[in-house]
Amino acid sequence: MTSSTSRSGGSTWGLLVLLTVVVTIAVTGCQGSPPVRKGVPVSSGFPVPTSSGEGPRPSYSPTVGPTRLGSRTLPGGGRVLTDSRGLTVYATDSVPASQVVSRCKGVCTNIWRPLVVGSASVRSKVAGVPGETFGTLPLPGGLHQLTTNGRRVYTFVVDKLPGQTRGQHFLTGTTTGDVYTWSVIVLPSTAPATIPLER
Repeated sequence: MTSSTSRSGGSTWGLLVLLTVVVTIAVTGCQGSPPVRKGVPVSSGFPVPTSSGEGPRPSYSPTVGPTRLGSRTLPGGGRVLTDSRGLTVYATDSVPASQVVSRCKGVCTNIWRPLVVGSASVRSKVAGVPGETFGTLPLPGGLHQLTTNGRRVYTFVVDKLPGQTRGQHFLTGTTTGDVYTWSVIVLPSTAPATIPLER
């Protein structure tokens, strides 16, 4: 009995160590090829490299999505900004001026997926969300990433279902020693379920 329990505990510990290593490797490259300082726990659904000698995964290629966002009430209470599919949207706490040129590029986009629209011009204000001013900032390849209050917005790859917030309080370090925190965008309880941004 003791031997079986020990093996089970060892396997669980080994899995946690493996997931930590995977997150560390995958997020390196966010915010200017940073070392990861800390991350929230992730589920076993996180992509784990195979043992077949598979090389690094290619960086994510963003596709143009609908020119709209949404909002959703979380299971524990509180309403947050979402993408058009209902997945939670995040932004970092870095000042907007530092986000004019995207620092999340390459393998960073395998973890943090930019919300991309087809037009640089979107509706800046929407009824029901008075605290948010929407806009876009350029991405390579002529793409346009949605912003709110000047901050680029992303979804987190580990969030698979609407209402999940596994990227909340994820910390990312930079090569200059700065640390940024990823957070959900909290909206009023009366925010509309659909937030149209077409002009």
